[in-house]
Amino acid sequence: MSRRTSTPQNVVKLSNVAVVRLQRGGSRFEVACYPNKVVDYRNGIESDLDEVLQVRQVFKNASKGQVASKKEVEKAFGVVQAACEEILKFGELQISEKERGAKIEALSKDISQIVAEKIIEANSGRPVPASQIEKIMQNLKFTVSTSRSSKQQALDLIRCIENESELGLARAKMRLKIVNDSHAAREALLAIDGIVTDGTTFLAEPRVFRAASAAVEAQGTSIQVIDHAARVAISEITATEKKSSSPQQQQEESMTHNKHNQNFSQQDQEENKPHQGKKSKAAKRREKEDYAERLALVKEAQERRQKHREHLESSDNITQDSSATTENDDKGKDQSSNGGKLLTCNTCGGSFSDTAAHRCHFRSDWHRYNLKRKLENKPPISEADFDDLDLLLSTGAA
Repeated sequence: MSRRTSTPQNVVKLSNVAVVRLQRGGSRFEVACYPNKVVDYRNGIESDLDEVLQVRQVFKNASKGQVASKKEVEKAFGVVQAACEEILKFGELQISEKERGAKIEALSKDISQIVAEKIIEANSGRPVPASQIEKIMQNLKFTVSTSRSSKQQALDLIRCIENESELGLARAKMRLKIVNDSHAAREALLAIDGIVTDGTTFLAEPRVFRAASAAVEAQGTSIQVIDHAARVAISEITATEKKSSSPQQQQEESMTHNKHNQNFSQQDQEENKPHQGKKSKAAKRREKEDYAERLALVKEAQERRQKHREHLESSDNITQDSSATTENDDKGKDQSSNGGKLLTCNTCGGSFSDTAAHRCHFRSDWHRYNLKRKLENKPPISEADFDDLDLLLSTGAA
């Protein structure tokens, strides 16, 4: 007799199984399916049960292979085929952890994309990228559910974002237009809270769209939706609100508006001036960056010099005699060590009598500035010219 062990012929191995479970009449019924085919069957893509079910049987526990009795199936469903169809349509699909994670990730991307199309920055009216919406979902700890559609969850996320005023985001308004424009229809629309006009079209919050449609239909006309998410600036949205403001507020707004216009006109004049050598935008940007960097270096040097002067003034009375003797000793040592020769800098061209001054020079702003000019293939400047430039920058910053 052979001792070889083999799988019995009446046992069917189930691999890559997705279990669909349904509670009916106090009992649990399950069917074993192919994971990818269950969604296709529910969406109407696949209609053949043999392509969806691995075994055309109803189980009480599919993982243990416990088949439900015929009496229980007939009592709960009537026919085995009807039981399989009903379990597939209304049952709960048991999927693996990786499949659930992939589904949640895909839902999160869909939700962020939908929200990005309907959310704008409150101050500028600019669109918000989907990547930023994903970060907001993580910060708000928004939980994605696999049992709800992405559109429903996107609306829930929009409500959460609107409640968080610190984010500075708002729901984009709808741009509407009256088909047969009339004065009565306009008055009916503007009477609804949440609707403003920019002259020819209307900007309405989505929550008041039904009320607006009903109000316009009562006047014998209809509304046309031009854009479901109008991305406009605040100045356009609040055009009608400025009309109802007080004269003092209007005067203040006009003054600020004139200041902005003056600034913009000055910038335009500077940009429109003929440039010598026809410098490119990149060259102009580099010059601005160099100027800002030099200005920062000059300020830092001034602060260091001020601190150094204060430190010297505080310690001058105490260490006057000792500093004089040590200075003479250092000079003698430097002169003896250098053999009476002066130390020079190849970058700046200056000469120094002792090593202390020579080392201090390499940490000075003058030497750093000449190093930058050397990298740009420009000639170095003298210490007097650098002091004049330092004074010019300091007076310009003040």
